[in-house]
Amino acid sequence: FSIVQATGTIEFSIRRITAALTAHPRLEKLMIPALMTLFSLAGSVFGMAEEVIPFVLVFVPLAISLGYDSIVGVAIPFLGAAAGFGAAFFNPFTVGIAQGLVGLPLYSGLGYRMITWFVGTGVMIAWVMVYAARIKRRPESSPVYELDRSRDHAHLAFDTAAEPWTRRRIL
Repeated sequence: FSIVQATGTIEFSIRRITAALTAHPRLEKLMIPALMTLFSLAGSVFGMAEEVIPFVLVFVPLAISLGYDSIVGVAIPFLGAAAGFGAAFFNPFTVGIAQGLVGLPLYSGLGYRMITWFVGTGVMIAWVMVYAARIKRRPESSPVYELDRSRDHAHLAFDTAAEPWTRRRIL
């Protein structure tokens, strides 16, 4: 991850994604639910939890560049994965091993766990969306407003049309 970060590809990608999302406001509104659903599925299916830590390095700058705060950037991967992990339906660790230990048929109760996953993920997404909308409307209401402003984010804000995807960046 450090090697990828050293190439500047992460910042470049954030700039390109930000430009694409701000050009299409409907896509920007779908970003949080889509990404949180993806992380929730990862938490539910294979138990992703602390593996989301490196994603914070990507999502905090992305959230800030879209007009949110760093809390939104942390919430997308962490709360998404937490919702999925908490209501796991295929997690081999929390479901498979636990059911084997108590003698239940493997993955029994799948329907109930799927319902709890949908509800839990939906509630988590709704909470983050409400918070993100409030911060977008009034950035100074963020508890980390001064901290976010004190960080240098100038490297994320420049004309992305002038800088194309190069073979090096793609590789």
